Amino acid sequence: MSEDKFTVPARKPASPKKPAGSPAAKAPAQKKASGAGQKAKGGQNDRLESARVRKAPSGRLAHKSLPDVADMSTMTRNERIEAVLGTKKTKPAAAQKTGTKTGAKTATNRYEGMRRQIEKTEAGRKGTAVAQGPSKETGGSATAIRLALCLLAVTLILIVIVIRNRAASVPAEPAAASVMPEETVTVEIRPGMGAGEAAAAFSSVLDSSALLDYLVTNGLDTSIRSGSYTLQVPADVPSVAGMITAQPESSVTVYAGYTVQDIDRLLANRGLADSGDFISACESVAGDYGLSFIEGWLLAGSYQWSDERSLSLDMLEASLSLLKDQAGAVQASGLSLDQIMTIASMVNRETQDAEQMPVIAAVILNRLEAGMPLGIDATTRYELDRWTGPVSQAEYDRITPYNTRRRRGLPPSGIGAPSAEAVRAVLYPAATDALYYLHDEEGRLHTSYTYQEHLAAYESVH
Repeated sequence: MSEDKFTVPARKPASPKKPAGSPAAKAPAQKKASGAGQKAKGGQNDRLESARVRKAPSGRLAHKSLPDVADMSTMTRNERIEAVLGTKKTKPAAAQKTGTKTGAKTATNRYEGMRRQIEKTEAGRKGTAVAQGPSKETGGSATAIRLALCLLAVTLILIVIVIRNRAASVPAEPAAASVMPEETVTVEIRPGMGAGEAAAAFSSVLDSSALLDYLVTNGLDTSIRSGSYTLQVPADVPSVAGMITAQPESSVTVYAGYTVQDIDRLLANRGLADSGDFISACESVAGDYGLSFIEGWLLAGSYQWSDERSLSLDMLEASLSLLKDQAGAVQASGLSLDQIMTIASMVNRETQDAEQMPVIAAVILNRLEAGMPLGIDATTRYELDRWTGPVSQAEYDRITPYNTRRRRGLPPSGIGAPSAEAVRAVLYPAATDALYYLHDEEGRLHTSYTYQEHLAAYESVH
């Protein structure tokens, strides 16, 4: 119960909140006292109240029992209660004199109970305020602490999850003994290999047909470099093509059909050698190896440059290595090494198409076997050192060692550097008995078995 709602019950003989000396306060008190005695004749409390009123005149009670209003207004609640109780302390004596001891004790006990109730209520209020206030704060603090702990726990859980996920995403470092190197393949391109054979050498790691098509389409089929190439598996066509055709600054590429004189001019133009130095080196190498000629023995391809003699030796060794690899086919052909290399050089001058080479080689071999003149104009052009422009009829009619129109058999040497494909075409000619061939304006090859068929074919394509 709060302090501002506490009031003394109206049935009490005197209210501590009313002024002591006020007539207005006296009259109602006397009335109530009198009225109470009339209405409660059968009740013990009413009888005690009546006896106390009769024994204690109103004037004495009003002046001696209650303090002044001004004094009470400055008193605290407890002081007002003590003031009231202090005034009533005289009542037990008065009651004893008049024989109303029981009534005085009852009144005193009533005020004592009121005082205890007030003290209890006041103490309860203060205790509640003290208990509830801190309790609320404590409760709020406890809630905040719990929330903080929950957040901390959630954060720790998230950290653990992140660490586990990272650990799971990063592959564990294998032991040194279990580390496997990346798969690599080493492919060797021997000197003299053409684009087709070089592409076939990579068939274990990629589509060799796609590699060959890429080399031909990009004009790299005549730029193959010999050597050993180590690559990772799987490999892609552009990378391999670039690797086997990349030309270091000190390399020299000799294209199929180049003559010794062409190579000499190439070296001089690049500033690698003086004019004539390579020709001299080739003559020296031919003498050292006992060759009847050097033209046609130098296999086309890419080579490292150091000096003129080394280049000529490398090209010769490339040809010998190729023939050694095809020793069975060489023996089965019934041809000498000089004949094989000479025919191969002629085939290369007649076509650059690897598919046409075996057919042209077969026609040349058929004509040689039949004792017919070969009729290859390239031999005359070699002798004239004129690969472009017209050749007069008089030049074709002149009997010279290289005029295969006027003399039977092979010329005294090759007519240029053959490719590996041309050499293999001679060793593996096409199965045909044709004795004539010609190219149309689009480069297609046409063969005939008789001279009449050949003339008809010539008329059809011109």
